[in-house]
Amino acid sequence: MDPADQERYNQRAQGLEAVPPPKTDRLERDQQKQFANWLLLQRSKGRKLPFVWHAMHKPSTASPGCPDFGVGTWQGWIWFEFKRDHSCPLSGEQAEFFKDCYDRGVDCYLVYSADEAIKVVNERDALA
Repeated sequence: MDPADQERYNQRAQGLEAVPPPKTDRLERDQQKQFANWLLLQRSKGRKLPFVWHAMHKPSTASPGCPDFGVGTWQGWIWFEFKRDHSCPLSGEQAEFFKDCYDRGVDCYLVYSADEAIKVVNERDALA
């Protein structure tokens, strides 16, 4: 990913200030379900995006700080952490995971909606 895109999408992961969406009544898990359903729909259309989802309906057995979703694209794996709104910061373990990934060139995104995550996947999965 070129540096301009890296900065645009990862500015939250880097601790830079971004303008988050206004507070909403959407539940984080509803946005995760929408994103998971979109990923499954892509499979039914022949676009087989591998993904991992750490759903919220039960305690996660993933490593501490691991984001909600991992999605494989043509440009590599990317991670998504869903938050309800800007008043829900990353935990210390999540921030550490983001930093470790960023230091190694692995993309992590803090997103507030399924639409935001879908846009990133579509842009990252475009064949060069």
